[in-house]
Order: sequence, then C-alpha cells, then structure tokens
Amino acid sequence: MHSIDALGAAVARRDASANIPPRANRKDPICFSKFLYRQRNLFQRLFNKIKRFRRVATRNDKLAESFLAAVKLASITHLAERFMTPRPKDPSEDK
Repeated sequence: MHSIDALGAAVARRDASANIPPRANRKDPICFSKFLYRQRNLFQRLFNKIKRFRRVATRNDKLAESFLAAVKLASITHLAERFMTPRPKDPSEDK
C-alpha cells in the first residue's frame, strides 16, 4: 500500500476528502481537483502571511472567538497593506 493510500484512508475515516496530486507513474488514478488544490494553496499562503502577527502565530487565545477575531484583524491588515501601498510603476506602461 502506498503512503498516499494510507493517508486517503485516514482522511476518509474522518468524513473528509484528501486532494493530493497523484504522481505521474501511479497506475490506478485517484480523484484530484486542480481548482481545490489552488484554493487550498491560496489559503495556506494567506495564513502564513498573517502568522507574522504574534497573536495569530502563537494561538494563545483561550476562546475560539478571540482567535477568530485576531485572524480576521490580521487578514484585514494584510489586505489593507497589500492594496493601499503604491506599487512601483511599470516602465512598459509609459509607451
């Protein structure tokens, strides 16, 4: 049994589904969604960026509501920084 098969079985026991890209040399195909894989990747990137906020990174909040509020605040701060800072002008746009 391949390790991906064992992982898929463990995830299925929890009533979830694994979305792991199969290797090119796999003989029996498994279900894989590129869309879900990209969405998960975007979420992971955002969460890694908001981990620079100590409160989110350490997860010291006693209540789930407090942690969720910290995640929301860090997300809003990240998005505001991203979209409010001026971007360098592209020289090709001057033509």
